[in-house]
Amino acid sequence: MGGTWVPPASSKKASLERPDNLDSEAKQMLAMLVENGRRRDLSSIEEAHGYQQVLDLGEFTAAKIGKAIGVSTARVKGRVALTCLPVEVQDRIHSAQITLTEAEALAARVLSLLASTGGFAAA
Repeated sequence: MGGTWVPPASSKKASLERPDNLDSEAKQMLAMLVENGRRRDLSSIEEAHGYQQVLDLGEFTAAKIGKAIGVSTARVKGRVALTCLPVEVQDRIHSAQITLTEAEALAARVLSLLASTGGFAAA
């Protein structure tokens, strides 16, 4: 399965864990990602879609998501890249038929091809 996501050890590092600080939908979704990150069975695809949903709300960048939940910007961007893969491939990642390393390499290649053909603006 995917890499292990270790949530922040203290609520000082992850201020989103405090209920009084959840004043937007994006912050609520990030708090759910922190909580779900504690699950040992959270797949990389589930994590990726969670990050993508927060990004789609427009309040956070990948860097801000990473800082808020205690993971690197590269991790957030790498996981989000997985969402560009066909559903069939995402299903194989979710069921551990494709490793995270293979999936990230495939996603990088797909994004590169899309960017080179004008089909997608690379981030």
